[in-house]
Amino acid sequence: MTSSSEENTIWDKLMSIPDNAIQVVFLLCMIVPLLVPMTIPYGVTPPTKAFYDTINALPEGSVVLYSMQLIPFNYGDCAAATASIFNLLLNAPNNLRVILVFPASDGPLMFDIMSADYEILMPEWRKYGEDWVRFGYYAGMEQGFATLCDDMKTIFPSDYFDNPFDDLPMMSDIKSAADWDLLIEVTSYTAIVDYEVRQAYGRYGVPCLFAPAGMTVMSIIPYYPHISKGFVMGLSGAAQLNSLQGISGTLVDLMGNSFSFMTLEAFILAILGIVSGYMLRHRRST
Repeated sequence: MTSSSEENTIWDKLMSIPDNAIQVVFLLCMIVPLLVPMTIPYGVTPPTKAFYDTINALPEGSVVLYSMQLIPFNYGDCAAATASIFNLLLNAPNNLRVILVFPASDGPLMFDIMSADYEILMPEWRKYGEDWVRFGYYAGMEQGFATLCDDMKTIFPSDYFDNPFDDLPMMSDIKSAADWDLLIEVTSYTAIVDYEVRQAYGRYGVPCLFAPAGMTVMSIIPYYPHISKGFVMGLSGAAQLNSLQGISGTLVDLMGNSFSFMTLEAFILAILGIVSGYMLRHRRST
């Protein structure tokens, strides 16, 4: 017969922690980093570093098509990366020419919400229409994107603000994917990645970079590091990209801190659960 002292080992106590207590700690790990300023050193993963280096290595004045499948469903995981990448494109030393497009109908609205929530570091010298252009949503998924690759003006006769395509100075020598130097996509929908590779890379040889939501990162792995030299994954990747840019104290960093604490708690609980379960089974077998 097992004694009461044996039944109340630390392993028994760990396995009997109430679910409510775990949930409260989880909420604290999520909320406290958002409210209390702190600096957490981030280790930068090779894919994030390669993403950053690829953008900075582009020739002066290169054209970057920045596509964002930003929707309510993926906003929590993708908005931070969208902001961090946009800041990098705007402030890169090689004076990139940036074109914004959206493969989802609610993308333009969510981009406006993201711009209000996150700090966009727009340099004073950047002029709309000359250094960057914002178009709207293209319909048709792969068919629409294929047409965009062939003739941008067919899909976007005017920009998001109703300026005619031909009145945008930056677009005077940018007509198709043949004029793009890089494609970047932020998405949680794997089909978009696949058709962009088929159309932009496969037909025009345009290099790609991707920023997937954490849950869809495996869809990027087959293209890394050959077609996509790097990738930025979710909140953690956005915080790493901010760190590489020397940016701190923004909402991207706070969200990254929160994500790190939640991940750390989950990791600790998983280890404790595995060890406790093993020790209890070992005790019963002996």
